[in-house]
Amino acid sequence: MQPQSIILIILTLLMCACATTTPTPSASLSQENQQVLISAQQASDQGDYRVTANIYLNYAQTLSIKDQPEYVIKAINALLKGQHTDEAKYHLARLTVSDLTDESQAQVLLLKATLLLNEKKPHEALKLLSSPSSNAIPENRANELHHLRAEAYLQTGQRELAAQTLMRSPAKLTEEYAAIEKKLWPLLAMMSPQGLEKLSSEVIKDREKGWLALAQLYQQQSNINIDFEEELSSWKNNYPEHPVSSELFNSLLELEQSGPFQPNNIALLLPASGPFAKSAVAIRDGFAAAFYQTEREGVSPTLRFYDSGTLAEHTLAAYEKAIADGADVVIGPLNKSGVSILATQESLPVPTLALNYSPGHIEGPANLFQFGLAPEDEAQQAAERAWLDGHNQALLITPDSLWGNRIASTFSETWSQLGGVIVETTSYAPNTNNFSGPLQKVLNIDDSKARAKKIGQLAGQKVHSKPRRRQDIDFVFLAALPRQARQIRPQLKFFYAANVPVYATSHVYTGTPNPGTDRDLNGIRFCDMPWTLNVAQANSLWQTIESATTENIKSVKRLYALGIDSYNLLPHLPRLSKYRYQHFAGKTGFLRIQENNRIFRGLQWAQFARGTPRAIKNPNRP
Repeated sequence: MQPQSIILIILTLLMCACATTTPTPSASLSQENQQVLISAQQASDQGDYRVTANIYLNYAQTLSIKDQPEYVIKAINALLKGQHTDEAKYHLARLTVSDLTDESQAQVLLLKATLLLNEKKPHEALKLLSSPSSNAIPENRANELHHLRAEAYLQTGQRELAAQTLMRSPAKLTEEYAAIEKKLWPLLAMMSPQGLEKLSSEVIKDREKGWLALAQLYQQQSNINIDFEEELSSWKNNYPEHPVSSELFNSLLELEQSGPFQPNNIALLLPASGPFAKSAVAIRDGFAAAFYQTEREGVSPTLRFYDSGTLAEHTLAAYEKAIADGADVVIGPLNKSGVSILATQESLPVPTLALNYSPGHIEGPANLFQFGLAPEDEAQQAAERAWLDGHNQALLITPDSLWGNRIASTFSETWSQLGGVIVETTSYAPNTNNFSGPLQKVLNIDDSKARAKKIGQLAGQKVHSKPRRRQDIDFVFLAALPRQARQIRPQLKFFYAANVPVYATSHVYTGTPNPGTDRDLNGIRFCDMPWTLNVAQANSLWQTIESATTENIKSVKRLYALGIDSYNLLPHLPRLSKYRYQHFAGKTGFLRIQENNRIFRGLQWAQFARGTPRAIKNPNRP
């Protein structure tokens, strides 16, 4: 989700609605009024939203009390668009609702909801947008009301309700509907078939039916048993008055006409020695398993392996050799330094799928895509999941290591952006077997014992009291490997935190069910890839991989999935790159391309019960 973008869309709608005429001189406006509108618009066009607001506020001071609110509201809109939230709240609070016209009261209600959503308070926004006052919103504001309700539903993870709300928006103008389509189509395109079917059974209007039918058709695009172009034409005939834009409809036609990307010569760049060699073998074997599986289905490109070495210059030399040998797509490298050196090139001659991410957010060449099992993706989604579950006060428990610091940093940053509070953090030595010290301290058990001891000393006798943990946390975020997590979870229970939800990354789970050993993990909620959680889906290919080796490869199971996806993803790169709302359902997650061509993995959620991960509904995923 990107709430800031929808907020800007809403603000644009609000500002357009507040100025129902353009700032062109009009006979119905005084010369002074005309000049104010022109000056304010010029400042807004230049991005000087505070200047825009000041023009409106200064002009409002020259008007009667009755006429002031119109320009104060314009100023508030400008401040919000410039993200001057505190100033906007200040001026909004000074407006007396009883002194406002019905039109101004509607604008104030919508602005209050916008502020609440900007502050990540969707439940409060929904309450306001469902209040009796919202029923008095005039028809010309109904579109904004629907946008705000949809964003509130999105922020609470109710994707189907958000889509339903947008479909029912009474937008009539082309620009209004363009804003709806921009938000609605990605929701429908990424919704599960079951979700689309459920919505289809609930709608009655042709416009809504048309959207759902189009989304269902889009999801069948890869089905070789249907003529996608013919089905699109049939859809057009069935819904001739549908407001879908020609841009979106034509993009769907392009999917069929362009077809998937089919490389003829594939180069795989992986290190043959060094610290990443074992990981490289797992990725290579997963890639090869997917490659030979498609070869049996009639697709047979040439595959060559190259040793990328351990240094950046070795990687660049191997890359150039692969290009010279005629590669039309390159997979790798695996090491960050190798990815970084490719990211600094002015251009790359062929699509290149790196299996790691360059540090920072370097905007690399257009042909460079970065894909890996970044723990930061998991920490971000753990924060989003905890927020959508209604939590606010977080306690972080992470290892004192570079890996732990990366996870803690991403979680904290995401949590703060969502509006949550980090109550306290604690770290533990990665190799320790005793976690009682840091846990007692961070849960304030030590303080509780000390208070009881002091009371006993003052009373002159021993006081029998049960220690109490701190009460200002409503969940724990845990970064730990299975061995550590199996000790930390029981100790949290022992120190009176049994009822505190625990969220974690995939690292708490080995990837292979082990009910006896993992009983101590009961209750932990964690995100992971479909490859490890959907045993039936992974079973056939995994058995093939396991049977081909005599080694115990369970510890690198997720890396095999990375290898499989790095091959299966290739035909879809052009499509995913062009249409960023689309995703690919891979073994490692729901994959979509974000800014700087970084591939983000949307993960599934599970909770340990009787030592086994049990899938739980994820509000962020289709």
